[in-house]
Amino acid sequence: MLVYNYHPVSREFLDAEEAFVNPLEPGKFLIPMNSTPVPPPSPSPGYVTIFMGRDGWAQMEDYRGKIAVHIETKLPVEIVGIGPLPDELTFESPATARDIWDGSQWVTPKQKGFWRSLIRRFSRNNE
Repeated sequence: MLVYNYHPVSREFLDAEEAFVNPLEPGKFLIPMNSTPVPPPSPSPGYVTIFMGRDGWAQMEDYRGKIAVHIETKLPVEIVGIGPLPDELTFESPATARDIWDGSQWVTPKQKGFWRSLIRRFSRNNE
């Protein structure tokens, strides 16, 4: 019988191995800690398979090792965890040092009244 091992902290699928037969109960198997007899699905590209306990396996985004940009500081940030990209990060880089994140994209303030229109836009979104 195969068992499927997962990481004790991230719960990410690691590998599969043969379970040992229980010497006290022939015909039954010993399931090691951080293992399950439930087979994981194959992950989709850009995702990793995570064991969710009674709910079985789930797929979560995996951006580990990729570089994102912080929308306030504009500094690069290496992604180290599993899961969706945090709201304060984007994979888009600003075109200029003056660019501002408007909630969905970088915008270069050029036109007169830019700040006023940006404040109005955010005010409407927060009502």
